[in-house]
Amino acid sequence: MNISFSDLKEINSKIKVSDTREEGYLELLGIDPEKLNPGLAMYHAYLKGKYYGLCYEEDKELSYLEWANDQYDEIVTIAWKHGVKPKNPKYLFKRAYTKFLLSKVLVQKASRKYFHQKACQLTEAGLRYHASNPSFHWLKGEL
Repeated sequence: MNISFSDLKEINSKIKVSDTREEGYLELLGIDPEKLNPGLAMYHAYLKGKYYGLCYEEDKELSYLEWANDQYDEIVTIAWKHGVKPKNPKYLFKRAYTKFLLSKVLVQKASRKYFHQKACQLTEAGLRYHASNPSFHWLKGEL
C-alpha cells in the first residue's frame, strides 16, 4: 500500500473528531511506518501521539499521556535515524508540552523534575528555531 501525505491528513481529520477517532487510529495501526519516507514516518508518529494525547484529555488515564510522549520522542528518533530534522514546529511543541503535562501529573518528585527540565529545554530549543511561534511563548510562560 502506497501511503501519501493526503492519506495521513485524512486520518488526522478522523483523529480530531471523537466519533471517528478510533477509526482513524485503526487506520494508523494498519500502516507500517518503516515503509514510509522519513517525513511521512514522522507525521505517522505525530498522529499516534495526537491520538493518545486526545484520549488522555478525555479519560485522564496517565498511560495515554506516557504513550503520547513516547510517540513524540519517536519523531526525533526517526529524524536522527535518517539524518533529517523535523521541520514542523508542532512536533517540537507537542513533545515539550507533553513533557510539561507529565511534570504536573506524575507522582514521583524526581520524575516530575526530570520532565519539567526536559520541557524547559525543548521549549528553549523551540524558541530558538521558531522565535515567533506563540505556542512556545505560551508554554515558556507556563513553565
